Amino acid sequence: MKKYVGIIAFMVIVGLVGLTGCVQTNSQVLRLHIVANSDSEIDQEAKLAIRDELLASYRDVWEQCSNVEECIAVVDGELVAIEAKANAVLREKGMGYQVHAETGVFAFPTRMYADVSWPAGNYPALRLVLGSGEGKNWWCVLYPPLCVVGDGQKDAKKTQNNTKSKPQVKSWLWERVAPKSWQKKWDVWFGNS
Repeated sequence: MKKYVGIIAFMVIVGLVGLTGCVQTNSQVLRLHIVANSDSEIDQEAKLAIRDELLASYRDVWEQCSNVEECIAVVDGELVAIEAKANAVLREKGMGYQVHAETGVFAFPTRMYADVSWPAGNYPALRLVLGSGEGKNWWCVLYPPLCVVGDGQKDAKKTQNNTKSKPQVKSWLWERVAPKSWQKKWDVWFGNS
């Protein structure tokens, strides 16, 4: 019996260690970060209108990228056009300020996005600052393509949950060593059934 308890404990540890690598390292992602002029309702609406316009205009282009370096190069090549498109949205809305678009590496706090915790750190990003840039921001992951349109991260979770199945927790060792009855309990505990 002690032998089985030791095996189970080992498998749980191995399974948990495997879970820690769920999010790619900072250098392997490219974020889209849009900072509003202020927290006023009209400035927040302008921020979201720019987000919608950019995702509608460039989503297909960004989704064709095969790695983060290629996506950064594509964004850099379109930076002037991206800024012009964002400024056109502001003009259309009658806003009296401009957008500044840039690429670089920027500090981000820990955030939940689409049921994944993104750790604090420095990430490559396409950043658009509207006017004074003192308002709430919106961000998503351009590469790999994880941007979903909705009202911030809460809708991103809902959209992700409605369109994709829940990730399953699997352990190669567990599946080969544990009796089938224990595997069924594992699947129930971790929602794999």
